[in-house]
Amino acid sequence: MLGGEIQVSSTPGLGSRFALFLPLTERVAEPALEPRGALAPLRADAPRTNGRSTEIAAVPLADDSVQLESDDRVVLVIDSQPERARALLETMHAHGAKGVLATRPTSALGLAREHRPAAVVLAGDLPRVDTVLGQLKKHPDTRHVPVLMIGDGAARIDALRAGAAMFVEEPMSSTELEQALAELERLTGMPERRIALIEEENERLDHETLALLTGSDQVALDRIDAADALAALRREAFDLAVVVIGAHPRRGIELLRDVSADAVLRERRMIAYATAKLDNTDRALLEALSKTAVMSVADSPERLVDRAALFLHRVEAQLPAPTRRMLGALRTGDAPLQGKKVLVVDDDIRNVFALTSSLEQRGMKVVFAENGREGIERLLQHANTDLILLDIMMPEMDGYETARAIRSMPRFEHLPIISLTAKAMKGDRDKAITAGASDYITKPVDVEQLVSMMRVWLDA
Repeated sequence: MLGGEIQVSSTPGLGSRFALFLPLTERVAEPALEPRGALAPLRADAPRTNGRSTEIAAVPLADDSVQLESDDRVVLVIDSQPERARALLETMHAHGAKGVLATRPTSALGLAREHRPAAVVLAGDLPRVDTVLGQLKKHPDTRHVPVLMIGDGAARIDALRAGAAMFVEEPMSSTELEQALAELERLTGMPERRIALIEEENERLDHETLALLTGSDQVALDRIDAADALAALRREAFDLAVVVIGAHPRRGIELLRDVSADAVLRERRMIAYATAKLDNTDRALLEALSKTAVMSVADSPERLVDRAALFLHRVEAQLPAPTRRMLGALRTGDAPLQGKKVLVVDDDIRNVFALTSSLEQRGMKVVFAENGREGIERLLQHANTDLILLDIMMPEMDGYETARAIRSMPRFEHLPIISLTAKAMKGDRDKAITAGASDYITKPVDVEQLVSMMRVWLDA
């Protein structure tokens, strides 16, 4: 943080010599301390000016990111409109929460992993907003976090199906915002979820799948006969409905058609679970229906549990061990990595060799550079790069300066950058995201964790 370095030389039998070098800089008078509770200057995601962000850059924004305590209830606000972002932060304070602000979509996942918010508010007019929601809902650290999405009503069903907890159409009133945030607060504190399991009398879900679906005593299950399902769904407020599609799929499909035709029911979270192999006609019918409602189709116990965990905002780390292993196996395929090009920028050739070996085994193409300046040259030579792994501490041009330089080029504005930071230095992670990194991983790098993170970014 002081901009210096430590050097060491050692001679066997004689000892070691340590030298600390600090740059001489002009001291600037420290500002007066802000009163407790005041908003800190926006630090987590300061906007850059590139000719398209002048409105944002002209309006200083503020958040609470530098004064968070471990027991604070934190809400991450992802928004590029200054006035709306300010109103959202003020409303957070009125609800007793603190706000962290992201104005760039590329920094959202990194900030969410860093601050572990209780909820996320995502403005729908950000570029690549569907990508941001997808990344949040694919990463195991963040997929359970309820997301309130604000945007054009045409995106409502798609957003809810992708895992958003709520959707508020623009323009929104202060009352609508208050109600939405109150509902978010209820969701984050809700101890129990209710599932409606809709079955035909002679096609009951097997005991093993049932145990995986409920998973713990935090899920209450109501078993409902298919003939009574429509009335029950209209009468009761279930958090999720699972419709079992068995040997006679048309009856279940008819029920789902009735649901999708109902303006209220089509926004209820539903999973069509096929326990038998569907023919092409029935599968096409289900897929078509799933695009008109908040509905997902699952054809295996693993996918059923995965979608249920997403819709119920369940914390993956709190699921039973067998369920966690099953979900982990579902996401370990290397398909998102195959053929993708990654630029590794690191001055430690041992790290470069280890990373290159692991990534090439997974079908990736690797380009490397020994410092930031060379990294930018390589990036310009390989403009089709899909992702960058960027070390922070490098000579000549460090990772912060390199990330800022890359983000200043419009064609690389959304290119995923994962920074490699020191484990003990939380400040390094914050500074990396501020400079333009999308995400971070600490050294020594756990390759499996890194690969899992890369899947999220490359499969978005």
